[in-house]
Amino acid sequence: MLRFKRLGRKDTTYSRVIAAMRMAFLFGFVLLTTGCGWLAMDDERAVLDMQKVQVGQDVTIVVPSDQLFYARTANFKPQAFDMLESLVAYLKDHKVNRFDVKGYVDNLGNDALNKLVSKNQSEEMMRYLWKNLDQVVWARFEGLGAKDPIANDRASISQGRNRRLVVLFHDSH
Repeated sequence: MLRFKRLGRKDTTYSRVIAAMRMAFLFGFVLLTTGCGWLAMDDERAVLDMQKVQVGQDVTIVVPSDQLFYARTANFKPQAFDMLESLVAYLKDHKVNRFDVKGYVDNLGNDALNKLVSKNQSEEMMRYLWKNLDQVVWARFEGLGAKDPIANDRASISQGRNRRLVVLFHDSH
């Protein structure tokens, strides 16, 4: 059964998006946006798929890095390309020519390794998008390690939610 919950008013600040994403991942629902605010939909498979959060024209797409990369590497898995192609198609449809990619990991391991893995994964994602989007004029990547967790890293079931790539862009479409 699907249940909807209002999460709060629209807000264009990045910290509100992160807070809403933390709540969504922690409680296992997908964020949807409407003209009147944010809604959340309970759905167990939400953690497995890309998720889009849009506030005004600012769009954040969250991609679970476990589905794209082998553990602790920046090597794409063979099955990652279906998800990447759907992301490329979405970005082409919306004529995205500038974007940021931010990489995050869980807090396992040391901070230096976590930052390096997240940096390498975000760089690889940025390169893939740059290569496949013909209209791109500007792109940036950043590896943030275990910073800004959206789920509890103490519970192994939720650690995977923190391993993610975030693609940010302004949708003028």
